[in-house]
Amino acid sequence: MAVQASGILLSDITEPPLKLAQMFRATHTPPLSYLLDDLLTRDQRAIAKHLDVSPATLARWRKADAAPRPVMLALFYESRWGYSVLHTTATNGEDQARRHVDSLSREVAMLRTRPSWRLDC
Repeated sequence: MAVQASGILLSDITEPPLKLAQMFRATHTPPLSYLLDDLLTRDQRAIAKHLDVSPATLARWRKADAAPRPVMLALFYESRWGYSVLHTTATNGEDQARRHVDSLSREVAMLRTRPSWRLDC
């Protein structure tokens, strides 16, 4: 059962939008080898150049199957997993905004039915 306050369903009220840092954080990334294998290119020099490191550094990271966090995040958002996170976040944000608009529209409609409501625009 939904609780009402001033004629507005509290279940209609949405949380404030997430901060950008919260929206795009990847708490768990796949291993480096998965991320590198998921890229469109297999050219190690091109990947190293994209990451602004030497091919030797990239080879060392690949051998250890680990890289610094900023590198892992950069590769994550170039992979299908990163695209999926971004798409899901955008879709959920759109859904949340649409529900908020619907809630506000219902509130306006309810207020317009009150006898004391007067629109002077």
